[in-house]
Amino acid sequence: MGKQTYYEVLGVQPDATTEEIKKQYRVLALKCHPDKNLDNTEKAAETFTLLQEAYSVLSDPKERAWYDRHKETFHTDTVDVVDHSIDESFLTSDCYTGFDDSPTGFYTVYRNLFDEILDVEEPHKASFAELAKSKNDDDDKYPRFGNSTTDVAEVKAFYDRWLAFSTAISFAHLNKYDIREAPNRRVVRLMEKENKKIRDEAKKNRNSLVQNHEKSKKHLVRLEVFNALSEDEDDENE
Repeated sequence: MGKQTYYEVLGVQPDATTEEIKKQYRVLALKCHPDKNLDNTEKAAETFTLLQEAYSVLSDPKERAWYDRHKETFHTDTVDVVDHSIDESFLTSDCYTGFDDSPTGFYTVYRNLFDEILDVEEPHKASFAELAKSKNDDDDKYPRFGNSTTDVAEVKAFYDRWLAFSTAISFAHLNKYDIREAPNRRVVRLMEKENKKIRDEAKKNRNSLVQNHEKSKKHLVRLEVFNALSEDEDDENE
């Protein structure tokens, strides 16, 4: 397991009685209360909140029984994100043969990659837009990659938008807990907290991987070329 179990938080054994748990909680609550730790109130508040959370679960027989059945997975920090993954080989120059429009060239390889990303995102966009309640119909639209002859303005628009990429995938399929199994609303909140942590980590991983493509050296070269062309056009127009 990763983080502490609620028994470890309270410093009691898994077979501790309700009275032992209550007694230990009172001792730790007094010791860890923020008012007693003015030198580091932020840390004390965090510790005190965790103590309260642990006690609220272990002091209730039904919640404790549910917790005991699930604590092995409840405190596991690892998140296995398999679906919607992006091959990291695309971050290297080995994935294309030249800076051209040939079938295995830079522009074709990355055009296909970003088209594939959009194809994966597309089914999720409707629900994403609805949840975000976007006022701008273009908020969830991403420009196409283009090719070696794409207009300078379009190239810039592509990178400006994709560098702020945010996946529309909810990753709800990665939820560890089914909240319908919770014995009460308090446990529902605990389940939702853990599920949200997993979903947020998966979103962060996907966003970072997509954004890292735009930050890689090969794409910076493309931007430099187009910036140079743009400057030449500006000089000609003066």
